[in-house]
Amino acid sequence: MDLTNLSDETTPLIITDEIRSFLFETAKWAKFLSIVGFVFTGLMVLMGLFFGSVMSYMSDLPQNSELNASFTSYWGFGMSFFYVLMAIIYFFPIYYLYQFSNKMKIALKEDDQYTLSSSFSYLKSHYKFFGILMIIVIGVYICIFLFSGVALMFLRS
Repeated sequence: MDLTNLSDETTPLIITDEIRSFLFETAKWAKFLSIVGFVFTGLMVLMGLFFGSVMSYMSDLPQNSELNASFTSYWGFGMSFFYVLMAIIYFFPIYYLYQFSNKMKIALKEDDQYTLSSSFSYLKSHYKFFGILMIIVIGVYICIFLFSGVALMFLRS
């Protein structure tokens, strides 16, 4: 296929059969990954609830001192909260990926330009979410390194 004449500005975007098959295969893999992501999100919620209940049970054991029991109880709540929060955060990009895959399959089967545009909008949201999340994580790491360095300076003096 000669692609040299497709680069001028007057030629509309053309989705060839090869591109269509690539997009359809991408949609299938995206659906698989999103379903696996939903399963792991559910497991994260269950882990959070399970961890909290186990820690709560451990704090009620008779051999635990009162201080240890309150620490165990707070630790269990903190870990439960963390797991559920991570599951909530993880849910949104997985949802966007799932919507991308569904809408892409519909757009390719029905030759629907609006649905194709909508599917790419969900894919953009998926990557935008991960990009913002990555900026936040890098910022947290930088803060941790800075505070660790300051703490080390104060400990040495």
